[in-house]
Amino acid sequence: MVVGAYADDVAAVCPPGTTLVRNPRWEEGMSTSLQCGVDAAAGADVIALTVVDFPGINAKLVHTVLMAHEVGTVTLPVFGDHPGHPVVFDLVDAVAAAQQAAGDEGARSFLSRNRDRVRRLDCSGLADPGDVDTVDDLHRLN
Repeated sequence: MVVGAYADDVAAVCPPGTTLVRNPRWEEGMSTSLQCGVDAAAGADVIALTVVDFPGINAKLVHTVLMAHEVGTVTLPVFGDHPGHPVVFDLVDAVAAAQQAAGDEGARSFLSRNRDRVRRLDCSGLADPGDVDTVDDLHRLN
């Protein structure tokens, strides 16, 4: 788990066994967290990328997306017409996505440039796909 803002607070509530990677450049945007996470995952076969403001993520969703992933593709869960998380990359693609990312953008540029390799996986019903971006969205945390 890559942490930046409030890293100590997050670390205090993480389950035992969670690997924390501190991002000292978190203020520069999401791209730096992606880069830190990919660097820390060196040696992994695949990386499941998610974001902190997607509270609907659960074990069944993660398991489903990981099991559906095929080497040489990027597995993108979709909820109706809306893309979601976790997005599963082979390590080589995660490295490329991290290298291409800039500012407050994660893997979006990589996904856009590699549409032909993105496999959309219908995950409707497996999780609440809503994210928490405003005060009005806070109800999703309950």
